[in-house]
Amino acid sequence: MEIRPIISALLRNKVGAILIALQVAITLAVISNAVFIISERQSYISRPTGLDLDNSFAMSIVTIEPSEDIPDMLTRELDRIRGTEGVQAATVMRAFPMSGSTWCNTYQTSPEAESGDDICQLWVDQAGDQVLDLKFVEGGFFKPSDIRYRQSRQTSEVSKTLISKSVAERFFPGERALGKLLYDADPETQPVEVVGVYETLIGGHVHGEDTYDNMLLPEVVYDQIQHYMVRTAPGKQAQVMNELEAALSQMPNRMIIRIRAMETFKERTYSSDLAMIKILSTVIALLTAITALGVLGLAWFNVNKRRKQIGTRRALGATRFDIIRYFMVENWLITTAGLVFGVILALLLNYQLDDIFQVGKMNFAYILTGMVALWIIGQLAVIVPAKRASSISPAIATRTA
Repeated sequence: MEIRPIISALLRNKVGAILIALQVAITLAVISNAVFIISERQSYISRPTGLDLDNSFAMSIVTIEPSEDIPDMLTRELDRIRGTEGVQAATVMRAFPMSGSTWCNTYQTSPEAESGDDICQLWVDQAGDQVLDLKFVEGGFFKPSDIRYRQSRQTSEVSKTLISKSVAERFFPGERALGKLLYDADPETQPVEVVGVYETLIGGHVHGEDTYDNMLLPEVVYDQIQHYMVRTAPGKQAQVMNELEAALSQMPNRMIIRIRAMETFKERTYSSDLAMIKILSTVIALLTAITALGVLGLAWFNVNKRRKQIGTRRALGATRFDIIRYFMVENWLITTAGLVFGVILALLLNYQLDDIFQVGKMNFAYILTGMVALWIIGQLAVIVPAKRASSISPAIATRTA
């Protein structure tokens, strides 16, 4: 089949073809960038956390009237949590990963340094290594003798720390961090010795490049509000949460203000990203459907408009396959013209999005995948009208005015 007659026919009725080509171009530009952003967001959400999300939860309990001995009460409370069937380990923390809350402090590698850098902090007791899913690069977890206990108003006497791999690389580039000292910007605070470097642990705030730049401190701070993180046996999380919520709610002078699975923390933390993914997925589905309907509508219009022409071709010996191929090729040409323009639009749109929202440079593979998808969708959309055209009888050439 010659392409030239098809192009000539399109040029004689170019308005519909131009509109469909423009629609295809816009669709390619939008969906390729949308798929790219969705892929980036999903990778962002799927980053390692250093937690056993499926079997961990956190709870916060407040003392209503802090009249009794808080350390003794919290010790009994923690024993009750650890003694619950299905609990593998529980630790006291001052902030949870992905909770949106964190403490950061300025540290430096020598007391004489003119400036330091911030490191966000998380606190654990001797059971922290059993609760957190840490993988060590250097050293290991704290010894029981490293753990310090104090009231909230007392000065910290912590002398050991665990730091993340990213902190080690930032503060001690090209060196082993084990055994090194980190100095607080406050000269009255004693330095802490690095006794371990772990691979990954997500911080309290996840939005930012420094979410993995954190440190663990071996300290239990007795306060009016106590935070616990609990790791359960596989499949026991919901059961343990319900049991502990019921049991601890009966404790006098104490009230549970939050009990939440770590997976829920993650969902809440990434709620805006998940909402973006849903919105963009909906936009992709709607644009693809509208484009397919546009191609289908134009094909039906051309079939109805060219019934006599089709009948004449059939009378001159054109087979059903020739008619189907004609409309398939015609649609392919329109789609291809739209896709060529769409590539330019997609790159321009990505440039603008990156300039304004820093979404990153899109890999051309997303555009190529979008082109192939729209080619396939366009061909599928035109099959039914093309088959209808192929069924037109040659006699229609003599019956139609």
